[in-house]
Amino acid sequence: MQLPLISVSAKQSFIDGLPYFPYCANDLGYGIKRMPREIAIKKRNIQHNPSCHVRAIAFDIDNNNGTCHWYDTGAPAPNYVTVNPVNGHSHLIYMLGTPVTTTSSGRAKPRFYLEAIERGLSDLLSADVGYVGLITKNPLHEDWNAFSPRIDAYDLDELPIVRSGQLWQHYQNQLRESWTD
Repeated sequence: MQLPLISVSAKQSFIDGLPYFPYCANDLGYGIKRMPREIAIKKRNIQHNPSCHVRAIAFDIDNNNGTCHWYDTGAPAPNYVTVNPVNGHSHLIYMLGTPVTTTSSGRAKPRFYLEAIERGLSDLLSADVGYVGLITKNPLHEDWNAFSPRIDAYDLDELPIVRSGQLWQHYQNQLRESWTD
């Protein structure tokens, strides 16, 4: 299977959405540091969302078929797949067309909906639940095998959520509480 590489426009879109001073690192064993974007984009691992909003949802896939894992599970195509060539583990990144504000000054409904999407996709992908999503494998770094199965960013309503069970009930309860505030 020939993988579509990351186009110039997809690369620029990723760079433009990064924080101005993202956390980054070449070796996570030495910790992460904030650096100017121009330097950070050369690091192996990078913070993909500013602290006040989410424009990219990332998932850590810890199996040796990270390249096609999203396809095998029936998940929507991510915008970026970044694969460790040594063990096949990957990070899947879904870009949002409209960022979701994560502070209390933002609207509650999109925040809760984003939470339901993240949990639903995480379950569908069997993603690592210990991954906190602060930094991701940099899809622009040469140490990773990276490709872009989808160019267009997603609207929230294009991504699947679990509409049954405890997660859906939690989402509904959060919405009710936000309407009464």
